[in-house]
Amino acid sequence: MRGKFLFWNIRRAQGSRLTACLTRLAGFGTDVFLFEECPADATPVLTALNAQQTNRYTVVASQSSRVRFFVRQTGPFDGATWHDPFFDAVSDRITALECQPRGALSVLIIGAHLDSPANGLSADDRAEWARDLAQDVRTVEGDIGHTRTILVGDLNMNPFDGGLVQTTALHAAMTRHLTGIVVRHEARTRNPVFYNPMWSCFGDRPAMRIQPRGRRRPPGT
Repeated sequence: MRGKFLFWNIRRAQGSRLTACLTRLAGFGTDVFLFEECPADATPVLTALNAQQTNRYTVVASQSSRVRFFVRQTGPFDGATWHDPFFDAVSDRITALECQPRGALSVLIIGAHLDSPANGLSADDRAEWARDLAQDVRTVEGDIGHTRTILVGDLNMNPFDGGLVQTTALHAAMTRHLTGIVVRHEARTRNPVFYNPMWSCFGDRPAMRIQPRGRRRPPGT
């Protein structure tokens, strides 16, 4: 089963420009939207998503008001059931939803918005928060009985920062191949590994835009 996910922090997007953008994005057939810092009343967002004629969306019930999920009614998640096994009641910066599609294995989708260095958190502080997040992920995975987990969000860290790559934190590797190698190392066997596709934004991708004189530039993070 394949699905299209789109994550966006919409706090700074306002008014008619946001509405038009949401409608345009919905027309591309995204299956699940995860909107961070969504308005408390999600009705305007849902109305904008459904302003186009091709796809219809519903909002997924969740305890979180910071990270909201909107799912397309047709496609791979049509008829799926959603369960809300975890919610960070202290800061409302982490929420986890288990999605059970019809005729497929369930998947755990975690939306996270970790604090930024602009609020005074050092790299060590953010790494420590990432360790707490990693522990929360393992706890939820233990409760639901599988590790089919997608973690997406505004983590306010680079792919190479300690909170993402350290074994005791999110332990996020740069390639799918590496995820199958590092877990065989004795020192890492007890630490689950994530694959972080954002690493590809730092390397040589064929799809990179060609710059003057034939040079290629990474598109950023």
